[in-house]
Amino acid sequence: QITAVSRTGMLNLYRQDLKRIDRKFEELYTSLEVLGHLENTWVLITSDHGEEFYDHGNWGHGKSLYPEFINVPAILVPPAELEGIKKPQQLDSMVESIDIAPTFGELAQIAPPQYWEGSSLYPLLTGDIQATTMNTALSQFNDGRYLWSAAIVDNWQVIYRESPDAVDLPT
Repeated sequence: QITAVSRTGMLNLYRQDLKRIDRKFEELYTSLEVLGHLENTWVLITSDHGEEFYDHGNWGHGKSLYPEFINVPAILVPPAELEGIKKPQQLDSMVESIDIAPTFGELAQIAPPQYWEGSSLYPLLTGDIQATTMNTALSQFNDGRYLWSAAIVDNWQVIYRESPDAVDLPT
């Protein structure tokens, strides 16, 4: 049986779930610390997208390109004692998930395969903020009802959606 839940109720359930996940991350981090692995372990916590709580007429995730979906935090914790890495620091820089593999490749001193896209974020970790920050991001996807396109420039975002029937999509 499905019952109607208010937006406030859904937000409360979501917050409870986030608290549970926070506790699990704390347990993992504590275990790494107790085992002595934090001296040589990088920890990355991020997400592929956010959630919508009827902000734009939908529930859930993966249905649009509004900021609550595409602006997700990334927390990167370097090993305990690492030369040259500035910590702790909080950056409001726009970066992309596609940069994660090249970053960890560089950290592991592995040459990236040709098919990898993205750029290493290592310069951000060493304090060279201008080297990797961008001020423009483009996104596009087809949810079956609409072809969504978004452009973000600095603090501005433009979202465009079009019926897929009206757009000549590549096959």
